[in-house]
Amino acid sequence: SGGEELDAADRRQIAEYANADKLIWGQYLKLGDQIRIDATVEDVAQQIRTPVKVEVENEGELLGAVGELAGMVRENLELSADQIASLENQVQRPSSDSVVAVRHYLQGLELIRQGNNLDAVTEFEDAVAEDPGFALAHSKLAAANFMIGHGDRAEESSRRAVELSDDLPPQERNTILAQDATINSDLERGIEAYESLLRFRPNDPDLHYELGALYESEGLVEQADVHYSKALEIDPQNISALLARGRALSQKGDDESALRPLNDALDLAVTVGNREAEANILHSIGFAYRRLDRPDKAMESFEQSLAIKRELGDQRGIAASLGEIAFLQDIAGDFETARRNYEETIRLRESIGDQKGVGITLMNLGDMERILGNYDEALDLTRRALRIQVEMTDEFNQALSLNNIGAIYYLQAKYDDAFVFYERALEIRERLEVPGEIADTLHNIGETYQTTGLFDQARDYYLRALDIRRDSGDERGAALESFSVGRIFAEQGRYGAALKSIEEAVAGFRDLEDRSAWFAETLAW
Repeated sequence: SGGEELDAADRRQIAEYANADKLIWGQYLKLGDQIRIDATVEDVAQQIRTPVKVEVENEGELLGAVGELAGMVRENLELSADQIASLENQVQRPSSDSVVAVRHYLQGLELIRQGNNLDAVTEFEDAVAEDPGFALAHSKLAAANFMIGHGDRAEESSRRAVELSDDLPPQERNTILAQDATINSDLERGIEAYESLLRFRPNDPDLHYELGALYESEGLVEQADVHYSKALEIDPQNISALLARGRALSQKGDDESALRPLNDALDLAVTVGNREAEANILHSIGFAYRRLDRPDKAMESFEQSLAIKRELGDQRGIAASLGEIAFLQDIAGDFETARRNYEETIRLRESIGDQKGVGITLMNLGDMERILGNYDEALDLTRRALRIQVEMTDEFNQALSLNNIGAIYYLQAKYDDAFVFYERALEIRERLEVPGEIADTLHNIGETYQTTGLFDQARDYYLRALDIRRDSGDERGAALESFSVGRIFAEQGRYGAALKSIEEAVAGFRDLEDRSAWFAETLAW
């Protein structure tokens, strides 16, 4: 039996909560192989109840019976033909004749919403084992593997899904193509597919979440945040969307705000005992604390996350948290420990086919070697990262590696080479429209012109960077650029203009209560 019948008070409460005029409720009964579903369509305001039911001989006929039942329900909703067509367009019916496969598929979807990707993989594997031709289940298996960092497995499952999708209904095929675009970092193809789906299902939180994830993977966090926010408007208890929203806010630089959805997600994950989601949320909380310059709190969160991930055997998660711990050790000056943890992170990511993660870790290790003055090692590591990022069309991190290579050449006094790599980084960053990163590269180009004595060119680049910092609300960055402009004016003998720019920088640092080395250097001028 499907359970006891809801009483009238419960039904009214559900209708009020859902802002619904009509409810559909019922139960099922299984006697041997036979299955009967009894449902009721209720007009809550009018207190009119209409019973509908279907019976089938065995589970194999169940999916057809559910479709028949849905038709009966629609007849009792008094909808126009256009309204019925609209509803049908918004419903995605998985193309499988296996009830068991569909059940595993639906359970996998719910686990993804809860942030439990490890168990979701198992459900989708069971779905495709029951029905090897179930294209949508192959696609979601790819998505779940992608989220736990099993890149090779994700690509294999996604290819299989695409191969099986040719004769599917347009919405189902577009869902598969959209997911394939995400896995292959194909922003243009993914947006086209998701926009097609959203025309029919504008209130589908999963579509908004997945489109947000595609934007985030390309470094376009403003656009990602729009879709994560929309997913949460529709489904406020979606742990994955809460986590993603917090992550996006943190990447946008609004780390204090990021902690709110992250802590809400953590409370939900702990309440339902979802250890995988708990670990991933703790990781993102650590990231926010790191950006808020609270390294002790960041380290505490990363270490808690790492402990849970080791308990779960989550290799991608272990690598992610270990890499962040290495980064904090790097910043704290514990370079030997950081180097060991970076190298272990690279080995873990290589073992699961997480090439994007390998590229990021190589880049971070290369940056540490640059700071230590080991320029040859830094250049080798960063070029290895760049090759991976080019192969994967990971343009956001590709631009970061190009920028870092430019910085290494600058420190080696190879200024012509530095210009080449900075300009390549700037071209990508301007195409991606990422203000902070554009300003960073403009500053670096300005600094290189200043070092080579080309002060007019240096001033122009610093001023462009200053405008972007101000427009994007980056007060600390604006103070740094004002200081840089002031130094240029001083080099040119324009002491009044220099004093004005440097005073603006000092005022900016004081307003922010910034007591960094940059503030001390600005005061010294």
